[in-house]
Amino acid sequence: MEFAALACASPTVTIDQLLPVVVLAISLTAPGAAAAQPVSAVGRFKTFSSNCRYTLSGGHEGPCGLVELTRRGPSVLSLRFTGSGPDDTTNHQLTFVVIGPAKTIPLHCEGGRCQLSASEWRGQVSSASEGRVDPIGLAMGVPQAWPVQGSCQIQRGKLQCEAQLKDGAMLRAVAAL
Repeated sequence: MEFAALACASPTVTIDQLLPVVVLAISLTAPGAAAAQPVSAVGRFKTFSSNCRYTLSGGHEGPCGLVELTRRGPSVLSLRFTGSGPDDTTNHQLTFVVIGPAKTIPLHCEGGRCQLSASEWRGQVSSASEGRVDPIGLAMGVPQAWPVQGSCQIQRGKLQCEAQLKDGAMLRAVAAL
């Protein structure tokens, strides 16, 4: 604490001298934030599906190709479908987020790479988002996001997600895995 008092009194203290004190203060006030997630709790499974379709919030139905399942921690899974949008200049990404017990997430991850660990699975969707990307994958604008009610499931080699927005609009995606 003498160092903190010295830092306040001395105008020549540098950020390098204060950094250890700041890190310590953060770790004491938010101990969970300083703990790293286990490597096995994060990662991504990507596949290209020749049999993929989705329905966006505006009602546009179209083909998708890239399917990504991303484990963002022990209990969070995002499922993203990327495909063509209403115009030919952009691709759209439709993402569903499932939060549930760690044991229910159907991905086994090591070193950031994941494999499907279940042939059948079902999870409740808590939120969904829709965004646009250019042909090389750069975001075009800010994605729209909504709280939703719905579910995603894997069954007989098929991934299917469906969610309803508060205004009644339906978001849907289905892809062969």
